[in-house]
Amino acid sequence: MKLKTLAFWISLVLFGLFLALSVVYESTIYLYIASALPVLFVPLLPDFGSNQYIKPGKNRGQVEIIRTTSDSGASPLIMIRFYPGYVRWNKKWLYFSVSGISAYPMLAIPGDQTATLSALLHDLKAHPRKKGWIGIRLANLKQRTQNMSYTLQEINRLVIHVEDIQQVLTPGKGVSSPASKSTSIQA
Repeated sequence: MKLKTLAFWISLVLFGLFLALSVVYESTIYLYIASALPVLFVPLLPDFGSNQYIKPGKNRGQVEIIRTTSDSGASPLIMIRFYPGYVRWNKKWLYFSVSGISAYPMLAIPGDQTATLSALLHDLKAHPRKKGWIGIRLANLKQRTQNMSYTLQEINRLVIHVEDIQQVLTPGKGVSSPASKSTSIQA
């Protein structure tokens, strides 16, 4: 159990204890202590409102996650297609599950009017508790669109390299270049 979760439960139990003591002993001091304790545990509450989740099987008409395949050897991509306005850009993270994503050939994706935005490796992180879930930092994407010809509300497709997702999900196994031996160059 994380320290923050443990501290939350301890402070909640202390709140209940001091509240019960104030009733049993009819003491205002215990009541004052109990009323001050929420100041301590409110910062420990989880921040549910800062994330948006694309849940598998829900919002079928509004959002779709596709994995592209290619015979040309190009890197496969994950595309998140959605109606403009579906993504709440005021949130911190947009999470989606990588399991159960449909795979289509590159040419099978319809060519509708799109405003596409790429999510790069530094925009991604693994969900701290849910295995197989990836988060996209929306603030980075918002900043990237400031000099573009379209607005956030017009964007209807996010593109992510599968290699980046694999690197985020397996942090110790990412591509790393070994340190090269120093060589001297002679003229």
